[in-house]
Amino acid sequence: MLDSLPLPKWTGAGGRVVLLGDAAHAMYTGPGQGARMAFEDAHQMMLALEQQWPNVAAVAQQYEEARIHRATTVQNCAACMCHLKGLAQQMDGFWSTLDDGSNDGKMARLREFGNWLNSYPSSMHGLPGSRYTSPEVLKAFNKHCAAATAKHMKASKAA
Repeated sequence: MLDSLPLPKWTGAGGRVVLLGDAAHAMYTGPGQGARMAFEDAHQMMLALEQQWPNVAAVAQQYEEARIHRATTVQNCAACMCHLKGLAQQMDGFWSTLDDGSNDGKMARLREFGNWLNSYPSSMHGLPGSRYTSPEVLKAFNKHCAAATAKHMKASKAA
């Protein structure tokens, strides 16, 4: 089973080439959200086309702004859930700053994550005021995961 690293950009050629679904954000099956993410991509692409057509560059920009943060967050959560040796522990370490690591804390985090996923499309960037899935926490989580991934890849290349 393969995933891919989160991509910072899903469009090219002035918006004439656009990635959706697994081409944009392949992920491990941990949270079981791959197909959901692809449907959300299609929905946001349709909205961008309706609102921005015929300005192709604006369509691409609106689509990326709507999707990259959310899909990257789900990709990172999937990587944590698959328990990849070394990397998952580094990524999952972020949550220890928010709770004590107990099973109760993990269950609360998973419930809140599910609530955030089910809030689509109203709260795509996070649930304001929530402990684990506020926009600020999810942004910090993605930043933490990017640093952990870079560290892991550097160590893998050195080995």
